[in-house]
Amino acid sequence: MSIYSVPEDPLDAPAPGEDDDGEDDPSFEELQTGWLSSEKIDEALKHARKEKTQDGYNAALNRFTAWCAQFYDEHDIVKKVIFEAEENEHRLTFDAAKLAKSFEENMNVYFNYTLSYQKRMNSKQKSGLGHIKILRTALTDFFMSSGVELSKIALAKLGKWQKSRKRDDMTAKMKDIDPVKFSNARSSLPYGAYEKIAHMLANEDDPFLWVMFVWQWNMIARVSNITTVTFNHMVWSDDHLSTRWSKTKMDQGGKRAFNIALMANPYDWKLCPITALAVWLSCTSISGNAVFPGPKQNKRYSEGLKTFLLRADVKEELKEYADLLLGTHSARKGATNHAAQAGLCSDVLMAVLLRGQWDIGDTLTRYFKLNGAADCLIARLLAGLDIHDISFGCLPPHFKKLNERLVELVYKLLNSKNKLFLLFISLSLQLLLDDVFFYLFLSLFFF
Repeated sequence: MSIYSVPEDPLDAPAPGEDDDGEDDPSFEELQTGWLSSEKIDEALKHARKEKTQDGYNAALNRFTAWCAQFYDEHDIVKKVIFEAEENEHRLTFDAAKLAKSFEENMNVYFNYTLSYQKRMNSKQKSGLGHIKILRTALTDFFMSSGVELSKIALAKLGKWQKSRKRDDMTAKMKDIDPVKFSNARSSLPYGAYEKIAHMLANEDDPFLWVMFVWQWNMIARVSNITTVTFNHMVWSDDHLSTRWSKTKMDQGGKRAFNIALMANPYDWKLCPITALAVWLSCTSISGNAVFPGPKQNKRYSEGLKTFLLRADVKEELKEYADLLLGTHSARKGATNHAAQAGLCSDVLMAVLLRGQWDIGDTLTRYFKLNGAADCLIARLLAGLDIHDISFGCLPPHFKKLNERLVELVYKLLNSKNKLFLLFISLSLQLLLDDVFFYLFLSLFFF
C-alpha cells in the first residue's frame, strides 16, 4: 500500500514550480496518472529538435550510406559495418555497434568518406566542412538511438580527425591558386540596396515578399522568426506598434522575449512596416492568429526572394551591389549594421543585441531590462527615417482625438465606398486588433 495520499484527479493539483495558493507542493508520486507507452515517449523525444533539423541529419547519413554501398563488393571494411536489413526492404544499413568499433582504427569508412568528400569539394573551390560537421552530429544521434556508446579510443580518434579536417580546410583557403572561399555566408545588405529592393517589391502584384522583407529588416529577424509573428502579441503603444516573438533559435523557451517597437514612416510608405501590415490585412484572407498563415512560409519567402533577385530587371537595378552574395539572411545582417550606426548619436549596442536576440549568456536579461527608449530609436532608424533630420521624430498618421462620432464616420466610409477597406476592418476586429486598427487604417488612407 502506498504511503502517499493521491488526490482524485492529480492533474488538478499544481505541479512543483507552478504558482498556487497552498503552502505545500504535491509530491512527484501524486502527479502520476498512468504509464505511457514507449511509442509516446519516442514521439515526445522527437520534439527535442525541429523536423527540418532532423531531416538534415537523416539526409547526411543516407548520403554516407549510399557512398559506402558503392564499395560494398570491393572492400572488406565496408562489409564489416554494413548489412542488408530485412525490415528496411533489404537496403544496406549500418550496424551501429560494428561501425562504432571501426572508429578505433585509422582505416575506416567514415575517415575515407569525409576525406574523399572534402577533396572533391575543394576541387570546386568549396569547403565541404559544413556537411562533415552535420554528418558527425547525425552519427552521434544514430549511435545514441541504437544504444551504442563509443569507446574512449574511438572518441579520441574522431576528435583528432576533426581537427585534421579543419587544418586542411584552412590550408585550402590559403592556397595561392584557386583557393577555397573563406565563407559562403550571405553578405550584409547595405541600406541603399534594401531601399531599392523594398521599393521594387512593393510594386509586385503579390505583397507577400514585400511585407516579409520589410518586417524582417525592421525586426532584425531570422526568417524562421518572421514567419511566426502572431496577432495576440501586437498592441499599439504611444507612437508605435509593439510586438514580440514567442521563441527564437537561441531562446526556445521565450525567456528573453520582450516587446519590439515598429515605427511608421509617413515619408516613404514602401519602407513603412505599419503600412505593409495594413496592406497585407487588406488583401489577405486571415482567420487565425498567425500574420503569415500556412505551412512552410519561410521556404516560400526564401525561394521567392531568391527568384526575385535573379530577375534581369532586378539585377540591372542592383548592379552596383553585384559583387554581394545576397539572400534572406542578408536583411538581418544589413539591418543590424544599419541600426548600429545610431551609435554615432546614442548608445544603442545593447538595444541592437536585444532586438536581434543573440545569445551572449544571461547578461542581457539579467542586467539590461529598461531598453525601451533605445529600442524605439533604432526602430525609427530601421523604418527609414533620417537620424540627422528633424523628420526623425515624426509621429505616425493618427487621429488627434478618437471619439465615438469619429469612429462612426470611419465605419460609414468603409461600408459605403470601399469593399477592400470593409474586408480590412472586419479582419482587424476579428483578430482583436481594435487598438491597432485605426493606426493601420490611417497608414493606408494617408498614402
